[in-house]
Amino acid sequence: MISPAFASASPGLTLEQMAGRLLMPTIDAAFVEKHAEEIRAGYLLAGMLAWDKHSAGELKALRKRLDVLTGDGERFVLAVDHEGGPLFTQRTAGLTIFPGNMALGATGDPDLAAQAARTSAAELSALGIGIVFAPVADVNSDPSNPIISIRAFGDDPATVSRFVSAAVRGYQQGGVIPVVKHFPGHGDTDTDSHTGLPVIDKSSMAIHAIDLVPFRGAFKVEGIGVMTAHIRVPALGSGTNPATLSAAILRKLLREEMGFNGVVVSDSLEMKGVLKGRSVAAAAVQALQAGCDLLLIGRSDSQEVRRAILAAVSEERIKEAYQRRFGGRAPGFFEDEPLEPAHIAERSVTLLRDRGGLLPMKGRGGTTLFIIHRSKRFAIEAEAFENAIKAQYPAAEILFLNPKPSPKEASEALRRSRLAGKVVVSSYHWGRKPFPKQKRLIQRLLQLKKPVVFVSAMSPYDVPFYPEAKTVVLTYGFTKAALQAAVRLIAGEIRPKGRLPVSLSSRIPRGSGLGAFRQ
Repeated sequence: MISPAFASASPGLTLEQMAGRLLMPTIDAAFVEKHAEEIRAGYLLAGMLAWDKHSAGELKALRKRLDVLTGDGERFVLAVDHEGGPLFTQRTAGLTIFPGNMALGATGDPDLAAQAARTSAAELSALGIGIVFAPVADVNSDPSNPIISIRAFGDDPATVSRFVSAAVRGYQQGGVIPVVKHFPGHGDTDTDSHTGLPVIDKSSMAIHAIDLVPFRGAFKVEGIGVMTAHIRVPALGSGTNPATLSAAILRKLLREEMGFNGVVVSDSLEMKGVLKGRSVAAAAVQALQAGCDLLLIGRSDSQEVRRAILAAVSEERIKEAYQRRFGGRAPGFFEDEPLEPAHIAERSVTLLRDRGGLLPMKGRGGTTLFIIHRSKRFAIEAEAFENAIKAQYPAAEILFLNPKPSPKEASEALRRSRLAGKVVVSSYHWGRKPFPKQKRLIQRLLQLKKPVVFVSAMSPYDVPFYPEAKTVVLTYGFTKAALQAAVRLIAGEIRPKGRLPVSLSSRIPRGSGLGAFRQ
């Protein structure tokens, strides 16, 4: 059965045109002009927007140009990675940047996930974008996960499932087609599939009880897609292949056992996790034969990939995949007031502990020094953090540091901290593989005999590195709204509401967090 949300086979198309329409290259305006004839002739009708490269005006112009090229024919489908949070987000397009999935998980309210998805979808739809590669349905079971981490809603399968299902409905109601990812679950890995091939070394029973739960919930909704993971799962019969290239996973498990009848999208076939010993064209052929219907080929040569498919894949399989391609748009039947990122942030920011009753922290008692680790990529967010600090603490001193502080930077931070009355230091770690120099500096700051507030400003998984931290605030991502909410919490303008959606250790279980100040 083919879902009605997907297009049916079009009469009069050649097999070559059908094969071309199974490809989704990464595109921008230059790509469109270079491949204008391919698009006009119907050999390319889907593209993933180059990440974080377009303004809203440029996107509208690109949409208009594509519509001119396709004329009265089938509309060119635009897709985008826009998960929310600090990563995999279109920050340059003027879109609302919400706190990420783990922040949403910290609110405990799936309705907020639905509202955020709805608002994002309405903005994407207004720009002519029809597909969003979200939400992330991975259960982040491994704290050392180098690629999922705060992109997940949490580490409890049932909770993640509720948030994923809510987000799926929200995206559809806002007018875009969601693609849940990364099947059959990328949450229990300690390798980044962009750089290598992770192996999931656990039983089929455990995978069904944990990793597949959110996907099962999402699949109850018609008209969605699913993105594959470049992970090897021996217990599911993948052998030496990643799931993207495994018929046992994509046909037997996904289609036959789980009953999914929508579009199966490969993750990027330019990632190292799928390229070991094979070219992008060869990976595309294997992925299509295994059960993928739409192939993300990045910047690779679309004509070369198309020729490889025509030479190696059966006509029947090409037509089957073509019939499942995305067509039209999600219904978009729900309208409400757009959600503000601050609303999520204020519900999610977590006061994990405050042993000395330091919060709310007033401006009295000497100079307050804020030490902020941040990368150049997040300059806009760092500026918002700085402005929020100045609004609450006009006399405060602010010191920005590289995530890998030099000896000179570390020495200056320690010198100024010894002179300050109070110190607030924020970390910039991803998971449980911190920057060693940053870790050492924060540990030394926490040993100072003065009030120190520790703000885990990216991933909460760094908290166990700092058991001496008496006051700990969690933001779950370096976003403007989350950082502003953290400052307001420290100042006592808002009360703590968030709860930790993952377990950090036996002493810091899921659900930890204070609901009020101790003062």
